[in-house]
Amino acid sequence: MSRNSRNCINTTFFHIMVQGLNKEYIFSKNEYKNQYLKLINIIKLKFNISIISYCIMDNHVHILLKIDTVEQMSKFMHKLNTLYARYYNKNNSRVGYVFRDRYKSQQIYSEVQLRACINYIHNNPVKARICKFPYEYKYSSYNEYMQNIEIFEKNIERISNGDEILQNNKNQETKMNFLEDKNEKEEEIQNVITEYLKLNKISLEVLSNDKEELKKIIIFLKDNYDVSLRKIAKFLNLGREVVRKIVK
Repeated sequence: MSRNSRNCINTTFFHIMVQGLNKEYIFSKNEYKNQYLKLINIIKLKFNISIISYCIMDNHVHILLKIDTVEQMSKFMHKLNTLYARYYNKNNSRVGYVFRDRYKSQQIYSEVQLRACINYIHNNPVKARICKFPYEYKYSSYNEYMQNIEIFEKNIERISNGDEILQNNKNQETKMNFLEDKNEKEEEIQNVITEYLKLNKISLEVLSNDKEELKKIIIFLKDNYDVSLRKIAKFLNLGREVVRKIVK
């Protein structure tokens, strides 16, 4: 995900991502996720931010929001992460930075991109193999979104008609790539593997000796991340020939 200038804005929709310092699991407990969501809902009112969708994972968060100015977004995210960092440090008897960066942002230019972004955010826990379907994950906006789908569709139509950027680009066939940077994509794949190991309570060494489980995660990575078997072998610390034989 590329980082945009804080002083440049030609759209009112932004995809935000924040991550724990050194990929630390700063949202590992449900109470942590609840606290971050509580802060989002409180602070968005102060800065008049519209939250379109969100997903809180164990070590990172995705938020799609609609803003009026970049300054508005910057103040919202600064307040949100500052208050959460204080809460997290206090509950863990620690000091220092909690987040990897202030936040990363990606502009949304079209209705096609807007819908793709919502889908991407809601499918984060599915891609991480935490659940099979988005509705099973408690800490995303998916269920709320589905319960209000008619209202959402009307808002999309209103937004598209009223927003010059979206109106001019709504028929644009844009393939969304929220991981444009090579390092970002590799980090996301590594996060998926880490989440898988955590969910199944196994180590990478144990996974390496379980051909059935290995086959599942190799096929998943290949199909969902368009990553080569050579790269998968590197991520899983296996020989390329070993990986090739497993999926043969």
